[in-house]
Amino acid sequence: MRRARSVVVACLVSLALACGGETAAPDAGARRAVAPSARVSGTVVSTVDGAPITLEEVEEVARETGLAPQDALRRLQEERVLAAHAEAAGLGDDDEVQDAVRRASVQALLEARVEAEITPASIPAEQVAARMEAQRARWARPERRRSTHVVARLAPDAPPEADAAAERFARRAIERMSAAEDARAEAHVIGEEDHAGRTYEVLVEDLPPVTREGQLVPEYLDALFSRAEPGVVAQPLRTTFGWHAIVLTEVMPPWEAPRDEVVSAMRQELAVEARAARLEELARELASRTPVERDEAAIDRAITIDLEAMERGGASP
Repeated sequence: MRRARSVVVACLVSLALACGGETAAPDAGARRAVAPSARVSGTVVSTVDGAPITLEEVEEVARETGLAPQDALRRLQEERVLAAHAEAAGLGDDDEVQDAVRRASVQALLEARVEAEITPASIPAEQVAARMEAQRARWARPERRRSTHVVARLAPDAPPEADAAAERFARRAIERMSAAEDARAEAHVIGEEDHAGRTYEVLVEDLPPVTREGQLVPEYLDALFSRAEPGVVAQPLRTTFGWHAIVLTEVMPPWEAPRDEVVSAMRQELAVEARAARLEELARELASRTPVERDEAAIDRAITIDLEAMERGGASP
C-alpha cells in the first residue's frame, strides 16, 4: 500500500509539470493501472473509474495520518483520480517517474524494516535513564551565583606591611560598596581610580556564574555562598592572590526541565541513533545477498576524463 501511494505521488509531480494545470480524462488503460490488485480482497467501500478502494485501505491511511475515516477515504479517492490522469498522460514509464518510484520504494523499505521496528517507545527504560544521567547538565542545573570582586593583589613573597595595607584597602572597598546604591558599579569606580605607588595591584573582575562546587578557590566559594541574597560580603577574604572585597550580584536558582519532556527527547535521540545503526546493518545484510559488479577500468577512465576536463577549464578539484 505504501509503495502504491508513493508511485501515485511520483506520477503526480510529473503530471503537474507535463500538463501545466490541464486535466485529461483517464482511459481504460489508466483504470487498469490504478487498481490496487487484480483480485480485490476486503470490503469495497468506493470505486474510482472502476478501481476499488477497500475498507482495509481506508483504515490503514487513517492510522498512518490520524485522519477521520471519511477524510482518509477522500484522500484515497483523490489519489486514485490523479493517478489515473498521470497514467493517461503517459507518465508511468517516464524515467524521472521511475527514479522517483525507486526512491519511494527505498523509503518504504526503510519505514518497514527500520522505522517500524525502532520507535522511541521501543527504547528500554534503562537505556533512557543512563542517557539522562550521562547528560544531566542538558536538562538540570544547580544554583549558580554571579559576582564581582575588587582584589588587592599581592606577590607571593609580599612583606607583612604590604599584606596589612592590602587588607585595609579591601575593608575600605567593602565600606564604599556597601554604602553605594549600586555596589557593582562602585567596584568598577574603585578599579578605575589611580592606585600608583601602592604595594599591591588593584584588579576588578566580573566573574561568570559558578555553582557551589565551581572551579574557583574554595575560600572564595565559601564567602560567595555565605549570603542568602545579593549584596556585599561583609568581611574581606584572603586567598593566595591577595585580599578580596566581594559583591554577590546575582543568585540564579536551580532549574530542571519537566521529566516527561526530557524522557521524550532522550527516547527520540536514542531511536535516531538506533535506526542509524540498524540502517548500516540492513545495508550490509542486503549487500551480502545482492550481486554488485564494478567495471574498474571504465570507472578509472571516467575519472581521468573528468580530471582532464577540469584542468583544461582551469578548475581545481
